[in-house]
Amino acid sequence: MLQKLLIIIVGILLLCIAYSVVNIVYKLQRSKSLVAAAEVFEKNSVTEQVDSTPSLLVLGDSTAVGVGASTPEDSVAGLISAHINAVYVENHGVSGATTEDVLTKQLQHITQDSYTIILIQVGGNDIIRFHDVEKVSAQLKEILQMLPNAERVYITSVGNVGDATFFPFPIRPLYTKISMSYHAHFDDISSNYGAIYINLNQPLQAQKFKDNPERYYASDGLHPSSEGYALWFDIIEPFLSPVK
Repeated sequence: MLQKLLIIIVGILLLCIAYSVVNIVYKLQRSKSLVAAAEVFEKNSVTEQVDSTPSLLVLGDSTAVGVGASTPEDSVAGLISAHINAVYVENHGVSGATTEDVLTKQLQHITQDSYTIILIQVGGNDIIRFHDVEKVSAQLKEILQMLPNAERVYITSVGNVGDATFFPFPIRPLYTKISMSYHAHFDDISSNYGAIYINLNQPLQAQKFKDNPERYYASDGLHPSSEGYALWFDIIEPFLSPVK
């Protein structure tokens, strides 16, 4: 009897593992498709000096690109641009980018001496890849020291990687713990370097992601959908209100 029970338990576990593997493979393919289809939001982006304001510079990863959004205008960059009536938007976001990539690659492509707003959306890939938060924090400090002039610098990261349905349930608590550590470190660094950290892991929005992932996550269960980005913008908007 015990032997049969063990066989049943092992069988169930193997089925669960097989399901998780198939599910991850499917979502990886969906994620690749979303990345390939994503279009960076920019506006009047040129190489010569621009005097028009308001202006926006965006650096970061796939959330800076707006992967998962139905249109570039639905990305955070697009929503901020509309809110501040930006005349010029320069976006160097790259899907898969880490904080180190922003430091060593994206900063070199900045074309202007000053911007109204600089937005840095980064950290998600560092969390996913288990990068040491102290090392990543040091990279963020370097980035902030090398930025051009701006009236305001905003930094955001993902809300909570542990909430993403892309990942199997057993690993989500670990990703939640790491996400919270990143939020704390990024917040401290931002305040010390004159930037504003906007923590996207707020209770109301986080609960909506949990309660209705099909609506607020894109089809890969990792990136936000257009409605997911709108939830993030609900958190960001109060910090932008004085900028017109």
